[in-house]
Amino acid sequence: MNIHPLIAWKIEQDYFVLTSRGA
Repeated sequence: MNIHPLIAWKIEQDYFVLTSRGA
């Protein structure tokens, strides 16, 4: 299952924002 690099980047960025706020 291949994930498009831009989609993966967007998910990673959103995840980083959520974790940085949650912490």
